[in-house]
Amino acid sequence: MAGIVRYGSYVPFHRVTRAAMGGGRGERAVASHDEDSVSLAVEAAREALRGGPEIATLVFATTSPPYAEKLDAATVQAALDLPESVRSLELTGSTRLGLGALLLGADIATAGERALVCAGDVVVGAPGGARERESGDGAVAFVMGPDDGLRWASGRNDVGALFLILRNGRVEARWNRAMEPLFKEKR
Repeated sequence: MAGIVRYGSYVPFHRVTRAAMGGGRGERAVASHDEDSVSLAVEAAREALRGGPEIATLVFATTSPPYAEKLDAATVQAALDLPESVRSLELTGSTRLGLGALLLGADIATAGERALVCAGDVVVGAPGGARERESGDGAVAFVMGPDDGLRWASGRNDVGALFLILRNGRVEARWNRAMEPLFKEKR
């Protein structure tokens, strides 16, 4: 059964206390001045690939790409010294794409090839805001393969809908199925 064959992770060394950012307990992992989502993903991928099998596809997901035009997945591929024959692609723009990359890796593994799925982020949030205060920087990498690996999902479903509610010529709410109870009209 296709699944996760190997994995790796990387969490930056530096920490900031949550109290220093306006509340909360514990610490937040913070990337150094010379680290970005690509370098974090490379470190996680090195751990996942150490002594492991060759891969056919590299999938990189991030919400904080360091380059706007350059393909960051190609940078990960070059840093890992992967062959030019390895296909590489990048998913960015949504926090849901980490899971999307993992699902794509599972599909590639089901088709009989190995995929390296990396997700890395350097969290950027408003100063003192919830995103800055409650999250941290880090990366994870999974080698998905047709080998007997960890069976991580037996099924999947993804439902989403976006509606704009117009009243008196202006947009009042954005709605999706998960938020349905919040927007039902009261009679």
